[in-house]
This record gives sequence, C-alpha cells and structure tokens, in this order.
Amino acid sequence: MAEVYGVKPKMFTKEWWPYFWMYYKVHTILIGFFSLSAIMFVTECATKVHYDLNVVYAGSGYYDSKVTDALAGRIAEVATDADDNGKINVWVEQINFSKGGTNNELDMNMQVKHDVEMSVETYRLYLYDKAEAETMLARDQSGLMYTPVEEWAEVMPGADKLLCDADEGVPYMVDLKDSAVLAEIGMDDSDIYVAVCQTTSQEKLAQNAYKSAVAAANMLVSGK
Repeated sequence: MAEVYGVKPKMFTKEWWPYFWMYYKVHTILIGFFSLSAIMFVTECATKVHYDLNVVYAGSGYYDSKVTDALAGRIAEVATDADDNGKINVWVEQINFSKGGTNNELDMNMQVKHDVEMSVETYRLYLYDKAEAETMLARDQSGLMYTPVEEWAEVMPGADKLLCDADEGVPYMVDLKDSAVLAEIGMDDSDIYVAVCQTTSQEKLAQNAYKSAVAAANMLVSGK
C-alpha cells in the first residue's frame, strides 16, 4: 500500500480524486491492464471457432479465399460434428512451397509446420500437388502417416489415379484430376492429390475428424 502524507480527503469529493491519482496511479493502471487482459482472454475463448476438420493444401499453388471457403463449405456437407457443439466448421489451410525449391529456408519452415499439424487431432485431410505428394511418400515412415487408399475408398480408383509410396508400392494418395467438386468450386484439379492422415488417438474428437476426412476424400474422388 502507498505511504500517505497529510490529511486524507473525503472519498469521491473534488479534493479526493487528485489525492487518489497521486498515491494510487500505478495500482490503478495495473489493475486496469490485468482486468482488460482477462476480459480479452475470456472473450477470445468464447468467440473462438473450434473446427471439426482442418484441411491442408500443401504445394506450390495458391488459391484465394473464395475458393478455399467454397471447398470448406462442400466438405462441411459430409463432415461430422466432431465436438458435438451443434455446428460443423471446416477450415482449409494452405502451406505454400516455392516453385523449384529456390527458397529452401522458407520451404523447410513450411515442412516443419506441415509435420507439426499432422499431430493435431482435427488435421486429417491433406491435398498435395504432385511434387509435394512424392516428397511425402518418399519418406521412410509414410505408411505411418497416411491411411492406404483401399482402407478408405468406397470405390477403388484405377491404378492410373493412385500414387504409391516409394518402398512398398502401397497407394496412399489419389489423383483428383477431373474431380467434379474441384471443378465446381473453381479449384485447379490438374495437379492435386488427396490423402487421409491416420490417427492413433481413440478420443472422440480425433475419431470424428477422421471419419469426416474419409467422407470428404470419397466426395472429392467421386464428385458426389
């Protein structure tokens, strides 16, 4: 408590306010700061959107928000309310790599971002351009990252549509060329592959996100 000198004025009188500000200015500022911070934190938590499925596009292409919002909307039609909050929210994120690998440091940072997000429960559906798809499937543990196509596809695509890992020849990705859904939303389908990321979590949120990813992948492949 601040040390007080002289006679203390009666509270809330004209003389009291200068007195209060002189002795308690720092206390008032600190209380105000922490109160505002607390209010902002609570407001952010209350208004933050919780996504039932996060979709990642990783490649050298770039799509504007009109296209990614349209893709999120179409996927939401087949997605599950993973967190049981009465709403289905899908977010499409882009991880953009430089063409030709000319910006190696940035590309490495983007790759780290990609790998970290794979550990998040709701990141189960991935779209790649062919260069990034082949990079991912050349990894030693690609079989631990993705679900084989035969395990999620309602109808197995032809061999010409499948992209396999480098070691065992297991198909993990499907070429979306001629996808009716991508054509509908204006997304260039000439160089996009879809993959469903595995989940080892038995939590309801993770399992529902995985189911949504499977449903979305089938929709993108079949166009229905």
